Amino acid sequence: MNLRISLIGVVPPPIGGISIYVKQLAEKLAEKGVNVEIIDIMGVKKELKRENIKLVVVKSWHTKEFVNALLKSQAKILHANVGSYRVDPLLLLMALTSRLRNKKFVITNLGGSFVELMERPIYRKILRIIALNLADGIITFSARAERRKILEVIPPKKRGKICFLLLPTDTKKFNPKVDGAIIRKKYNIKDNQDLVIFGSHLERIYAPDCFIKAASIVAKKRPNTIFMLLGDGTLRKELVQMVRQMNLEKNVIFCGVIPFDDIHRYYAACDVYCDPCTLGQGISTFEAMACGKPVVGAHAKVQIKIRDKTDGLFFELGNTESLAEKIIWLLEHPDERKQMGINGRQRIEKCDSLEEHAQKLVEIYSQI
Repeated sequence: MNLRISLIGVVPPPIGGISIYVKQLAEKLAEKGVNVEIIDIMGVKKELKRENIKLVVVKSWHTKEFVNALLKSQAKILHANVGSYRVDPLLLLMALTSRLRNKKFVITNLGGSFVELMERPIYRKILRIIALNLADGIITFSARAERRKILEVIPPKKRGKICFLLLPTDTKKFNPKVDGAIIRKKYNIKDNQDLVIFGSHLERIYAPDCFIKAASIVAKKRPNTIFMLLGDGTLRKELVQMVRQMNLEKNVIFCGVIPFDDIHRYYAACDVYCDPCTLGQGISTFEAMACGKPVVGAHAKVQIKIRDKTDGLFFELGNTESLAEKIIWLLEHPDERKQMGINGRQRIEKCDSLEEHAQKLVEIYSQI
């Protein structure tokens, strides 16, 4: 296939999330005969030896090294697969480079804050709107609220370049048959103990402090409940101190960064999965749902992915009492909890597989 694509983003490490999506996408595209180049902007040395895939690692996107990588790229299409924070100058750089080198430019909206955060400060909004309007294609998996915001900044005559896709999930890796017993044994969690997992990064925007405060409320009513925080981040020390002050050392486990190869076992081990992110549910929510687990998520303005009372429960954004109440309800209603897990799995099975998703992107690339 005479198609050369440059994916700009990050491949593991870091662990999970967007980086995994970029890696999986590259591999699926390569299997279809697409020549893929990944420009990794994290600067962490790594190897990715696959046929039809070339990995270029640069220290950061705001370096001459990144600009040179863009200029030297032999790809016909530059495709930004980046998170939502501080990426506006990067998008503009890619848009301008594509014009200078007669290339096409595609943006994938991979974060709930992609449009939400561009409102502040004003320069961010201006840069992002310029980049969106210069793009030859815009791909989004976002909720309706965010889709409306994208449509607001794109003139009607250019809206045909927007593609709304479903976020793909590896349903073979993440499935209800995965055995979580090895994880419960590793952390000495008894059969009579419920396990509630927080699976995002330990950063303010993901609200791990809200999760721990809710854990304090739940533990008073259900002292045998174990709360597990996956991942790491700048709030780790603060959260550990919070656990000590609340006397929750016997109830809360900090697991640190979990390799993607093992993450499905953690989902399988839990009874309830929590995603209190202030911007709505992320990729991990779909992965937990694919494992047949009910999800408690914040009712945010964007990126809402669970269906309340069908495959999970919403709690009032930032309200720890509301989060605790939803967790307790699920733990006390095992039959309803199981049915929500079944409903979530069935929903994920109807979404695009990685194979189907990659094929749709090939078609989009070809049209562009």
